[in-house]
Amino acid sequence: MTISFPEKGGKPKGLLYDKDRAAVYIQSSGGDITWMMRPVFNRGLNYIEDIMKFIGINKFETLLVDGTGYTEEERIAAIEKAKGKIDRVIEKIYVKDPLLV
Repeated sequence: MTISFPEKGGKPKGLLYDKDRAAVYIQSSGGDITWMMRPVFNRGLNYIEDIMKFIGINKFETLLVDGTGYTEEERIAAIEKAKGKIDRVIEKIYVKDPLLV
């Protein structure tokens, strides 16, 4: 269960705040969306991030594979660029197991 619904009209509450959790949102797109326009064109990302935070997932990162284009060369270049970001994303979401510390 990820959400509780209190009786008598209370607000729903996320239930995953009990420990550190992380999520990575991965998406590809043909166009190369500038950082300024992402909030306008990328509603799915905003929606998923809001849901994750509501239910209690406190670390949320994105891996956007932009610019996959129309040719095989553009697709491969976009994938390679995204691969270069994977280590940074993993470092940001790394959750230490309290039993191993």
